[in-house]
Amino acid sequence: MSNVIEIKYQDSQGTSTIELIDLLNLIAQDKQQLVWSILDLEAIGDISTIWERGILDLEENIKDLPQGLILSWQMLVLLVRKFDQVINTVIVGCQEVSKIPSLNPDIDLDTPCEIVLELIDSSVWRIYSKDERLLQHLQHEFSNVRYDRCVSIANAP
Repeated sequence: MSNVIEIKYQDSQGTSTIELIDLLNLIAQDKQQLVWSILDLEAIGDISTIWERGILDLEENIKDLPQGLILSWQMLVLLVRKFDQVINTVIVGCQEVSKIPSLNPDIDLDTPCEIVLELIDSSVWRIYSKDERLLQHLQHEFSNVRYDRCVSIANAP
């Protein structure tokens, strides 16, 4: 049983009006101690003060790393603050590094991770958490939320 919510807050162009930093700001301090990894990223922004070679280089690096870009909560927040726009991303928070999954269509991200933040095509946030309180908190913050309790179908034939 996985706990997933979808948030669709869009402007007239269909772009999500919820920024990644808005979501990160709602994650409680105890969850900030998790091991964080960016498994997928497509974004726009000048990140040269953090990642000297720029955002395209970062995106390529993330694709090449089997467990994505593993980073601390502080580094994640610093990096995300530099993005002007996020188009697609998958960010996971896990109890330990060994649990961080590879981004692969055959792999269910929800099982090994405590939190999964996924933005699809700048328009829909899919958020999974083992912590019911976090989902209720997000649901309260963003009332236009579809709340699904569903068995993951990632492994369906």
